Order: sequence, then C-alpha cells, then structure tokens
Amino acid sequence: MAEPTNTPAPVLFYFYASNLLTLRASLLQAGLTPSEIRYPEYLPEGEFTLNDPDGYRLFIAQSTPDTP
Repeated sequence: MAEPTNTPAPVLFYFYASNLLTLRASLLQAGLTPSEIRYPEYLPEGEFTLNDPDGYRLFIAQSTPDTP
C-alpha cells in the first residue's frame, strides 16, 4: 500500500457562464488575468481559463440551452 503524501491531487473546476464575453470583461476590469477565449472543436461557443489564488485552474465556458 502506498504511503499518503501531502501533494494535492490535480483538480479541474469547470463552470458555465450565461455571457462569457461579459464575464471575461468584468474579470479583466477587476484586475484578474483570464486567458483569451478559445473556441475548441468540442466547445464552439468558447471557453477561457483563470488561475485562482490557490493555484487551481478554473475553466469557464459559454452555457447553451443544452447545458445542465
């Protein structure tokens, strides 16, 4: 059995926004540094990332009518 470590396991946080462009602009205005919006094949509506103060990377995507 492996010994436990104090190294945190990688965690991925994924959020959806009703207006991705406005949210990113608000984050920039607040002095934060979100990435540019990307439009990957799996998410043509767009997404960006933001690193939080604890070092986690947050993914924020545009919600659609199909978003749960």
